[in-house]
Amino acid sequence: MIDPIALIELTNLKAADKLEELAQHPQIGMKPEWMDELARNKAWPIRSALAFNPAISANTEVVSRISKDRSKNVRISLAANPAIAIFPEITKNRSSDKHPDVRESLASNPAIINFPEVAETLSRDEKSFVRAALAKNPALKKFPAIIKNLALDSTSHVRWYLAKNPATSACSATIEKLSTDDNPTVRYCLAQNPALAEFPETIEKLATDEDWLVRHYLSRNPSLASFPQIVELLAIDESPTVRRSLALNPAIPSGTASIGPWANTSHPCAPSPAIQEYRAS
Repeated sequence: MIDPIALIELTNLKAADKLEELAQHPQIGMKPEWMDELARNKAWPIRSALAFNPAISANTEVVSRISKDRSKNVRISLAANPAIAIFPEITKNRSSDKHPDVRESLASNPAIINFPEVAETLSRDEKSFVRAALAKNPALKKFPAIIKNLALDSTSHVRWYLAKNPATSACSATIEKLSTDDNPTVRYCLAQNPALAEFPETIEKLATDEDWLVRHYLSRNPSLASFPQIVELLAIDESPTVRRSLALNPAIPSGTASIGPWANTSHPCAPSPAIQEYRAS
């Protein structure tokens, strides 16, 4: 059924030559001939706006044309479009696009959850920023084998993003491995992962990490609310910053733990008197 209001909006945009807005309109599919015109427009921003519009899925010919667009920016937009999932061949082709920015865009798209072969290809991409984009993707939860491989990536920032991604919890062996990674930033990122609640042994290991920054990031993690013994341990941590972070963690109920002793309450890392009073109440 044709939406008369949407049709009027489309007509007005076309008449006013507001083509980029027209390309972004969610009801552009009502006018397939206009969609075709937009896909052929000389200005790449207009074609890019159309490429990112989920409504494009209504026109297979336009999707096919845009997937071969000469502008990388247009192909980047298409690769980021969640509607690309209904076009398996085009999705597969974008995973081997000549421009790495297009592959990065696809690696960030949650729609790849339906394409294990595409995810596997991207996990072996020659560009580390493409692999890093995949490491951040929530769709990884469906691919534990890929998670395991990314944890072995030689580029540390790939492991950073993997460590912080809640989807990594799909592979317990990887969580364990990341908790002992030689790169401290990997452990900093893992300590912030909200999915740690599923891994009490890992939380315990991070709570005793020799690097105080690991303990600092862990003390801010809302997952700690389920581990009162760890809270008590961090509450007497030798680092005032760790104790302060714990005191400021909104997930830790007041009274769960006493804030550890402060050598000097005027220390810049010490909690304010108001916070101390709140914790004591």
